[in-house]
Amino acid sequence: MSTVIDGTIAKSDLSAQTSTSVIPAFTTGTNGSQVIGMVAKIGAESGSSTVTTFTERVDGVTTTGTGHVLEVSDKAQATAGSSGTATVTWSLTTSLRALAVTIAFKPVFNTFDSRDIQITGTLERKGIVS
Repeated sequence: MSTVIDGTIAKSDLSAQTSTSVIPAFTTGTNGSQVIGMVAKIGAESGSSTVTTFTERVDGVTTTGTGHVLEVSDKAQATAGSSGTATVTWSLTTSLRALAVTIAFKPVFNTFDSRDIQITGTLERKGIVS
C-alpha cells in the first residue's frame, strides 16, 4: 500500500519568536502535490498572523491552557521539488516559542483523456428511482 504523504515531514522547534516565524521548506517527489504548512506560537493569548508565498487557510487563537495562535496555509506544488519556505508575520510580538510543521500530500486523482473511454453494449435503467 502506498502512502499519500509525499516526502519526509519537516518540523522546527523555534525558540524566542517575536514578529516572524518560518515554515520550513518541503521537497516533494511528485508533480501536483499539495504542501501544507502549520505553525503555532505557544503561549500567545491574542494576536493574528499573515503568511507569504502560501495561501492562508486558518488564522486562529485560543486562550485555553497556555494559549496559542495557529497559522495553517497551503500551496500547490505543480512540479516536484522544494516548496520554499513561508514567512509568518505575527501581530503579537512578545518573544515566545513556536512549533512549525510542513507536510505534502500526493495528488489523489488521475488525469486521462476522455477520448480513451469507450462504452460498449446497452445501458439500461434498472429500478433506479429518479
